[in-house]
Amino acid sequence: MAIKVNKFKDYKVINTPKTSQMVDNNLNRQWWENEGWSVMYDLSSPEFKSELSNWDFTSQLSDFESIQPTEKSDKLQGVLDFLEKKEGKLNPLRDYERSKEMFSNPKAIYVGKLGFAYINSMGDLTLFPYPASGRSLEGEGEIESYISDVKDGGVFIWNDALEQKFPDDYII
Repeated sequence: MAIKVNKFKDYKVINTPKTSQMVDNNLNRQWWENEGWSVMYDLSSPEFKSELSNWDFTSQLSDFESIQPTEKSDKLQGVLDFLEKKEGKLNPLRDYERSKEMFSNPKAIYVGKLGFAYINSMGDLTLFPYPASGRSLEGEGEIESYISDVKDGGVFIWNDALEQKFPDDYII
């Protein structure tokens, strides 16, 4: 099912490997690795879909953050640059400076596998993690997202199969 979000009606989707990786890395740091998922949405599927179409999520959004440099991170800079060059893993210590270059379009949705980013009305890059099945986090399988894709014009593709699989499931 497609859900139209009027807030993003004039937005274009940008999905490049580097922007996607930066969005996902930041979402991992802010939500998944910090167990932020436990306070993310706490809504049923119908409630979430209603809030998605109305875009009423200000409390769940977070701004894009960079890792603050430390003495240890300065020492690791060369290693992280090497890994980026050899294995294509972005150096997280350079996220903020890259974000200014890569995320400059105020009418774009930058899509990752774990969520997306966009520039808010204050000019800050804002992250929105995709909701996932709560049961998958309770040891009943892999994390599965209720949003399977985002299209130009603010159209979010809802994972109907997942909703049918867990009809009484809450969304995190």
